[in-house]
Amino acid sequence: MPTPSPPEPTTHPTSKTRHSALLITLAAGFICYGLFFNRAIWMSVVGYSIAPAERVVQAEVPYRDFLFNYTPGILWLNALLMKLFGVSLMPIRIALFAFKLGTLTVLHLVGRRLMGPWLALIPVTLTLDSAGRGTPKRTFHFQVANDQMFTPLMAAASITSTLGAYERQYGVATFHVTGTAKLVDHDAITFDNIFSGTDPSVNAATYVAAPIAALLGNDYEKVDIDSLDLTISSAEEPKTAMIERVWLDDQRPRAGRTVPLKVLLRTYRGDDEIRTIPIEIPANTSGTLSLLVADGGRLGQIEQRETRSSQPRSVDQIVRTLNRSRRGNTIYVKLLGSDPGAVVKGEPLTALPPSVLGVLESDRSNGSFNPLTNATLGEWHLATDHAVSGSKTLSITVSSD
Repeated sequence: MPTPSPPEPTTHPTSKTRHSALLITLAAGFICYGLFFNRAIWMSVVGYSIAPAERVVQAEVPYRDFLFNYTPGILWLNALLMKLFGVSLMPIRIALFAFKLGTLTVLHLVGRRLMGPWLALIPVTLTLDSAGRGTPKRTFHFQVANDQMFTPLMAAASITSTLGAYERQYGVATFHVTGTAKLVDHDAITFDNIFSGTDPSVNAATYVAAPIAALLGNDYEKVDIDSLDLTISSAEEPKTAMIERVWLDDQRPRAGRTVPLKVLLRTYRGDDEIRTIPIEIPANTSGTLSLLVADGGRLGQIEQRETRSSQPRSVDQIVRTLNRSRRGNTIYVKLLGSDPGAVVKGEPLTALPPSVLGVLESDRSNGSFNPLTNATLGEWHLATDHAVSGSKTLSITVSSD
């Protein structure tokens, strides 16, 4: 029998490397704190904490012989130093210097324990575009920790704090978020969505942080984020639109032809806008079909109910699912038929023949099969510059001639 190859050893930093990192930290602290060695104690501290310690050396008792508003531990410690090394500021300065270096050492060890021996930082570029107010673009460069828990939190906090500092904090506003999150050895995640309302900054930050959290917390493999590049365009008005009505110009749609679908939008100002979406009807269809016109949120909920038992099976599937997620600034159209389908291993398969459905349904033991009641015969979308809401269903009869 062939001898199985041993597993590859896990690389860890050596003790020499760890000691070098600690020595560098201590050397940096020694230099920084040493520059202020003679200025580390304020005169108010001398009068309030060190002078009472001298009275303790002279056998006086705090709270009985003199007033002191804090606990007496610091007095006893300073009094012990004066007892051993003489009554002067020098032993107090040396002890304070040693305490700072000790605190720095503890922080270094705790940080290495919690964040790993090598902490990679993810570069983030955030551009604010407030051209509607005549303000020039502002670009911010910063870094966030590469950690399963802290990366999404720090990314969201950075976005909300930046928007809070440079954009309107109260009242109605609209943020258009675009950008990419580049991954190592995988396709990038794309961002393109509009958030409007009284507090859109939180929704915008969550929109960016949620996909990052899903990727870093996956159960299949470790994902490394190479960089995060975002652009947020702002407007101090509610850019929203409601789907009021949908209709076809062609009263007798035929199979194999393209018909224009009209969508009436009513904006936040009460203006009506008509958008046209070309709908190509498949050549092999006939009878009664349904046209579903919806915003991204409602369509996402409908699709989630249909594929409720289906979960991505790999990191690549997670990335595709995130990039296919429905966006709030887009009008979605689906042409639905009555032919059944299924979701197999996370991938939707529509309009399957009965024989194929029978084979798939007979092998449900692995939990990767989920039936679909409707077949998606076609799908189209149209991006807008508004946060779209609403849904309409249009029943059409397709003739084959």
